[in-house]
Amino acid sequence: SITLQGLETLHPEDLAKLTPEQVAVAARSWQLLGKLAPIQLQTCRIFCVLNAYISREFNQNAANIGRYPVLFALMMKAGRHLQSNLVDVEPLGLLDGVDDDRSRDLSFWKDWSDRRQAAASEHMGIIAEVISEAAAKFYVQKEEASGLLDVAAIFYRVECPLAQRKEALSIFRDTAKRL
Repeated sequence: SITLQGLETLHPEDLAKLTPEQVAVAARSWQLLGKLAPIQLQTCRIFCVLNAYISREFNQNAANIGRYPVLFALMMKAGRHLQSNLVDVEPLGLLDGVDDDRSRDLSFWKDWSDRRQAAASEHMGIIAEVISEAAAKFYVQKEEASGLLDVAAIFYRVECPLAQRKEALSIFRDTAKRL
């Protein structure tokens, strides 16, 4: 609905022309987009399958922390990033039944939504680093490491935003060359 209303970019002169109903629709739309960003991330195969698989394999042996410190650091980085950018307390708005000045502040909701979507995209980049490090160092059998990179490339082509996708696929290609 944001695109249909022509509100992809906000200009003060455009905001003054909106009816209260249009403001409410746009505010709810941006609030929804912001709420969806972590849900889409946490339910995509990149996160649910690849990230979970590597984490499960890594966590089977506590000695892996000392054996693979770079992979461990990347996994901790991913956890911190997720916690600080996507699992935070969400502001209340029209979708939550709150109707005050902030709940109709389109600049606030657009900025919040954009930040959450950017954080989800950035998190996919961090997971790409985890996958690359796991393939390069953690999985000792070349076939298993290559298979991980092949599956990762497929998932990233389908589920990752374009900017992060290009970077991730480049990382996977470089890692595959080093195997």
